Amino acid sequence: MLKRGLMASRPSCTPAPGNRYVRTALKPIATGVLVMKDWWDRPVCLIVSDTETCRVERMEKAEHMLLNGWPDDSGPAYSHAREALTKALQDPTSDSARKAARLAFTAAADEAGILSDDA
Repeated sequence: MLKRGLMASRPSCTPAPGNRYVRTALKPIATGVLVMKDWWDRPVCLIVSDTETCRVERMEKAEHMLLNGWPDDSGPAYSHAREALTKALQDPTSDSARKAARLAFTAAADEAGILSDDA
């Protein structure tokens, strides 16, 4: 049985051309190089159509997907994911907030029936 995808009219989960992710956080490391910390250690794979999956690796992309065309925005996991992502985006240098956001986003995708086993 196929799980339902995000939106039938949505061919992919990438942002429209010209849209840029503006929130970035840089974290200094020992050598003085700055590392962006809005990426998750492992992507969350979602089903976007009967034949297509999407790998979500950034919190910005996850937030965009939750706010634009999420198939089930009425469940408790969806609400929790929005809260967790908001908190993590406010302080993306916090590893615990980023991990909590990924876990909450995964739960919301599972609740909506679009979580893929590809990851």
